[in-house]
Amino acid sequence: MAIRLPKEEKAEYVRRLQEYVQAEFELEIGELATEFLLDFVAELAGPAYYNEALEDARAVASNRADSIQEEILALRKEPPRQR
Repeated sequence: MAIRLPKEEKAEYVRRLQEYVQAEFELEIGELATEFLLDFVAELAGPAYYNEALEDARAVASNRADSIQEEILALRKEPPRQR
């Protein structure tokens, strides 16, 4: 699954990745090489981040469903008591 980023956003990530590589490894890499590195990391780690996001969304949906169920049960009415 390819991750598509808006052009400006990808350019910003490339710039920041170049700065990181320069600061941490004292290595200058070109824009194209940095784009390839970014694409590789996204392809490698992307599915793990995606799956974690799905799990977070599932947990939120489950909590909301539980809350709705509690609210519905709170609306129940008791039959009138015999006199």
